[in-house]
Amino acid sequence: MAPRRRTLLKVIVLGDSGVGKTSLMN
Repeated sequence: MAPRRRTLLKVIVLGDSGVGKTSLMN
């Protein structure tokens, strides 16, 4: 369960940075 949670956290962090980059580009 821990690895799965860590992966989910990674996805959230990566998604956040992705959204930030998209906002900066727009």
